Amino acid sequence: MSWLKQIKQSTPIHLCLAVTFFTSGLVINATQLVLFVTVKPFNKTLYRSLMYYLCYSLYSRVK
Repeated sequence: MSWLKQIKQSTPIHLCLAVTFFTSGLVINATQLVLFVTVKPFNKTLYRSLMYYLCYSLYSRVK
């Protein structure tokens, strides 16, 4: 169990997790912006279905 305690207290592990969390959030938000500009003016139904999956992936990281 000491290795688990070391992992929980490891600063580099926490930094890697935080960087991954924020980077994936920025990528998803950038994708949403691109889809808003390119897809929404032409096909709102497709835009909404794509947003559903992007929002699901964004909120699934929070739970």
